Amino acid sequence: MVLVLGTALCSCLRPPSQAPTWAANLGAGPATAGLSANPSWASSGPLIIPVSDAAHDLVAVKDPTKWTPPSAFFAKRPAIVEQDGGWLDFWVICDSQSCHLFFSNDHGRWCKSKTPIAKFPYGFSDPVVVMQDSEAGRLFEACNVYKINETNKYLALIEAFDASSNWRRYFRSWTSDSLEGPWTPLHESGASPFAGKHNVTFAGTAWSDDISHGELIRAGHDETMAIDGSRLQYLYQGFVPSANTSNYNAIPWQLGLLTLRYCAAACGSPPGRVSGRGRW
Repeated sequence: MVLVLGTALCSCLRPPSQAPTWAANLGAGPATAGLSANPSWASSGPLIIPVSDAAHDLVAVKDPTKWTPPSAFFAKRPAIVEQDGGWLDFWVICDSQSCHLFFSNDHGRWCKSKTPIAKFPYGFSDPVVVMQDSEAGRLFEACNVYKINETNKYLALIEAFDASSNWRRYFRSWTSDSLEGPWTPLHESGASPFAGKHNVTFAGTAWSDDISHGELIRAGHDETMAIDGSRLQYLYQGFVPSANTSNYNAIPWQLGLLTLRYCAAACGSPPGRVSGRGRW
């Protein structure tokens, strides 16, 4: 459904007259697999906002998608999950042989399990730690993993917050030649993020200082999670800086769309706001 949102609202998905190269369209600075060390984004206003009715007093909106019926990946919680404080924010991506399940635990660990494609959603192996950080906020949650079209590279994004971002949410990034890793850091801090307050601009007053849990608009709709590097957009959640955040469940999250500056220049201004009501 996120893909439909991006397709419906952004004319950027029409091919430009001359297809840009990876290295040319992601901003200034050295690039890894075409990913700039210094990306720059333009943000829309809130695209989807909570709309209350007589039966529902809605505070926030975090995910506009419908879901398939649930199915247990594991017969019981794996030992590493019991030992390390839980798991959340699951992400599945497949290569030609296996489906890989990534997840976080809010304690500075990023983990992975896998199963043969023919066995999905069953047969997942015992999870292993992919990477860890002694400062939990620097390897926090909301991992995204993508295959970069027309390359042999994968891109991983993980939400973080720390002193480098003044404790605001932002995304770090890594690249790899395989879903098995190893993962090479690309954007390491809030001062030089994949996406965060430091490199996101708004038309008018910024409606969010936090760039939080979301997803890149994909180039397809299958299990390979492919992205087109020539037109990067990121659907994210944010909230007005003046909001009271003492109760996490009452934070007034709204959804906005980041458009990489090359795409914003080539395709026109980011889309405006739409109502949270209705079906995509």
